[in-house]
Amino acid sequence: MQLKRNAEVRFNDYPEVFPEYPPEILYSLQKKGVGGILKARDEFGRRVICVNSAEVNPDEVSIEQVTAISTHSADRLLMDEDAMTNGVVYVQNNDGIGWKHIKHYTLPVMLRALNIFWYSYPIKVGGVYQMNCPSYSRYIIAIIKPFLSKKLKERIIISTVNDKKFTNLHEKLSPKILPKFLGGDLENEDAFEMDFFHS
Repeated sequence: MQLKRNAEVRFNDYPEVFPEYPPEILYSLQKKGVGGILKARDEFGRRVICVNSAEVNPDEVSIEQVTAISTHSADRLLMDEDAMTNGVVYVQNNDGIGWKHIKHYTLPVMLRALNIFWYSYPIKVGGVYQMNCPSYSRYIIAIIKPFLSKKLKERIIISTVNDKKFTNLHEKLSPKILPKFLGGDLENEDAFEMDFFHS
């Protein structure tokens, strides 16, 4: 069923965010330290995707480009045995995010992401960890929450800037496998499988 839905969103609903080739901006963002997929797996063998959102300048990178990078990345995960067998975990650091970023996440944009990544990819999502969110982000989540499945609601963890930084995250993922921008021990080049999305 999900594969049928994937074909619908890919060819009918949102073809503009399914590029034939990897978006060129992907390489420069990775060099800037925006994120990637960890070399290590979590304790359940899941692949871990980490993103440092503040490193994405919305004046230079559009939300369509971000979504196109994400669909390319999800397509690559379809070929990864651990991702397909054990699932994935998504971690996003929002420290430094401001209105110039938030204003692009309109309800249609968020619903498009939900339709693509939750409802059309046959990949188990074990957790979505949103770290260091601005306090007002809870209101944004409240807008999208009615559209989320019960299962997804249970798997989203939101930590605001008023919380204890990465305490909640480190209860789920060891700092030993995480990059420094998530309070981990590793430099980006040691944490990430740098050629994963290019192969």
